[in-house]
Amino acid sequence: MHLSPDDDDFWYRYPEGADYLKPIVEAGRENGVPTTLFVMGDPFDENTPAFVVFKMPPGAQLPRHGHDCQRFEVLLRGTLTSGGHPVKPGDVMLAAPHEMYGPQVAGDDGYIVCEYFSRLKGAYEIIWETKRGPWTENVLADGWADKIERAEASPQ
Repeated sequence: MHLSPDDDDFWYRYPEGADYLKPIVEAGRENGVPTTLFVMGDPFDENTPAFVVFKMPPGAQLPRHGHDCQRFEVLLRGTLTSGGHPVKPGDVMLAAPHEMYGPQVAGDDGYIVCEYFSRLKGAYEIIWETKRGPWTENVLADGWADKIERAEASPQ
């Protein structure tokens, strides 16, 4: 199978039959952030590795956050800054479990990244950095997309 981010059918994919993961890609659709989820094994096992590919629009910001697993992210297209450091296509960003990174700010042309999570759970549980300390949010829960759209995260 060949897929390209240039093709419309590349976006909004998630494992067939794993409808519980659909909110990840649907929130992207609602917020103008095309997203695709590739699971490298059993989509019902939270420890299965996964890739998330997403496309951020120009100027969009993703607040400082982390995940409970190993993370490997490569910039495919565009430019961004991550924690104030410029990132160009081909550059790799790494984070250990619970290591915070960002904020990530899209450049003038936006960006496309491919983010690998050593466990699927890392793709849907985000650890936000807040003034009160780390706060874990399950992005499959109702209402999370509004926080991403406004580029803010704070405990309820």
